[in-house]
Amino acid sequence: MTKTKRSNKDAAKAAVKPRTKAHALRDRSERTRARPTAVIAKKKNDTRPARPTKLAGVIDLLKKPDGATIEVLMKATGWQAHSVRAALTGLRKKGRAIECSKSESGITCYRITG
Repeated sequence: MTKTKRSNKDAAKAAVKPRTKAHALRDRSERTRARPTAVIAKKKNDTRPARPTKLAGVIDLLKKPDGATIEVLMKATGWQAHSVRAALTGLRKKGRAIECSKSESGITCYRITG
């Protein structure tokens, strides 16, 4: 038997090929490992989120003297009616006092009291 000379390309492929399945898994995990993301610097006593949330917008609308209707809250958040009602329920469970009142036309208006 005579040995054949390998080309540089064949030698490079042989060097990259993992030796075992464990090596292949380790190499794959190193390639797909998440990179650290930038952290937004906040002051120590600042409890506000880094950017305004939809729920914060709902709270702002509910703090108005007239309050807000489901339709207004739907338009402001882009949520469906059942999602707005669920958000109101969540606010109640967190301890917010939410008052609802019906106008003469039958439209329910919600507002945060106290």
